[in-house]
Amino acid sequence: MHPVNHEFVNILTEIQLVFTFGRDTPKMASSQWLSIATLSVMLCGGVHTFMPFKFYQSQISHVDITEMAILRKTAEVCRDLAQKEGRPFSLTIDSRLSAYAVQAACSSGSDPSLRSSNKFEDAIVEIYKSNWRVDIGSHLKDPEYHFDDETFVEGRNLITQGRTIVKKSVTLESFSSARETLGKICHTLQDFYSHSNWIELKNQAPFSTLIKPDVPFTNLADKNTPTCTDCIDDDCKNNILPEILRAKKLTSGYFGVFFFSGKKPTGKFLKILNTSIKN
Repeated sequence: MHPVNHEFVNILTEIQLVFTFGRDTPKMASSQWLSIATLSVMLCGGVHTFMPFKFYQSQISHVDITEMAILRKTAEVCRDLAQKEGRPFSLTIDSRLSAYAVQAACSSGSDPSLRSSNKFEDAIVEIYKSNWRVDIGSHLKDPEYHFDDETFVEGRNLITQGRTIVKKSVTLESFSSARETLGKICHTLQDFYSHSNWIELKNQAPFSTLIKPDVPFTNLADKNTPTCTDCIDDDCKNNILPEILRAKKLTSGYFGVFFFSGKKPTGKFLKILNTSIKN
């Protein structure tokens, strides 16, 4: 699994997803049921469908990553519950999952009126709308929401504090608020992998430090350390300095909006929206 998707699934797992589709709640330790039921969060309330577009069909968007992770984790939780209760579960968990298929598999044996996937789909949309709005709303130029400008500590704070807010919101049965926050923090988490050089450093596993507030970051490139060379026209591939790669230094790009260039230290990479800019 791609690190972005894997790490998002880890966040959902950390929150301890528990959900049953209209069936009697199985007997479990009270501590398990007091932990967050993010799948319940996703299935409460409704929204109007909204599909953010792609510039190219081959692109993988925040929507794609978020929706697939939710479907995969929902299916895994339902499978595990079915195994504990001795019930069959036949759904194949892969990249072809749909809300309808997951809802049907998780609702097997329950009242047919509870098998509609509409609320499930609406809840997924609400989460990924919140995710997508980070790129088009008031947080567009806030570097910590995207791990831009080497704001690794600040970005992690958003993720870990947001997870706490999600848990509290569910405890208070403020499910819409929980979905809103979950979408935001998952956007920031996903941006870490696309805005930093984590992949260029040949890392194959997710960066677990992002969800562990007490674990210090190590090997960060500071703001005075040059990390890249100029792009050649619009081609910015392989522009990270070899010494940064050899030392496994973690860095991220700086950001500007249209004609307003962002500020960056010398030797750093600046990107203005979808246009590559020489640094």
